[in-house]
Amino acid sequence: MDKTARTRSRRPNEAPRLKVIITNQDIQEGVHCDAHHCMIAKAVETAYPGAKYIQVDTQSIRFSDPARGKRFTYLTPRKAQRHIVAFDEGRTRDLEPMSFHLLDGRAKAAGFNATHRSYADGSKPRPKENLPKRSRKSSPKTRINGLCQF
Repeated sequence: MDKTARTRSRRPNEAPRLKVIITNQDIQEGVHCDAHHCMIAKAVETAYPGAKYIQVDTQSIRFSDPARGKRFTYLTPRKAQRHIVAFDEGRTRDLEPMSFHLLDGRAKAAGFNATHRSYADGSKPRPKENLPKRSRKSSPKTRINGLCQF
């Protein structure tokens, strides 16, 4: 198979494949129970220097690339899930540096304007008036003895 055939078969909106390396420094500097500043978020920022608005949880790893105007979403690998749980429980002594790959990510247009477009005829969507505001039913995270509690 020639090189041009392989290039054409890739989707243009495909998320990049990343090798994320978690170092001792990431483990020490990471913030427990903080999806934006945990050890994996710091390692993602190192692996993809243009990454902004990084969010990490046991389900997915998400970040934006403002230069490309894209938001990338990856499923969190099992190995990383175990580290997230141990890290949020405060068991940092049990954690060792490790690496994992982010593969098969999804890319979508990033930003407010990407999801709030005008209609095809040039008009703007009408505001939805008299709708009640949504209430948050989930309880916020709290810390008890330094551990995350829901």
